[in-house]
Amino acid sequence: MVRFDGHCDSRFGHRFFTKDTFVWIIITQALFIVGRLCWQSALKQHGDTLNGIAIIAIGAFAVGWLLYRNFGETNFLHGVAGSALQIVLFVVLGWIVLLVMTLLFIFRGVFYSDAKPVCIVNK
Repeated sequence: MVRFDGHCDSRFGHRFFTKDTFVWIIITQALFIVGRLCWQSALKQHGDTLNGIAIIAIGAFAVGWLLYRNFGETNFLHGVAGSALQIVLFVVLGWIVLLVMTLLFIFRGVFYSDAKPVCIVNK
């Protein structure tokens, strides 16, 4: 992966594995997750599913823009290989990051709250 990224940088001046593209993939992943949750919630409540579909479409547009940029700055073969590696690797890492962020959020809420334990006296 590192050799492939270095090869593409020296040949085309384009790097696939950067912090910006990682953040971009995490944002699109979050859009897909939120869109799916909105869509499923609307289906269960017999509501309007258009909001969920619109959020998923925004995520798909963001992935399409990333692919367009990758293909535009490299040739077809390098664009396909780099985009596939980029999306697979960054989605897996994105799930890990989202899980760690959720656990840190819960940890912060539980251990840094000022809530006092409640004791029931008359039972």
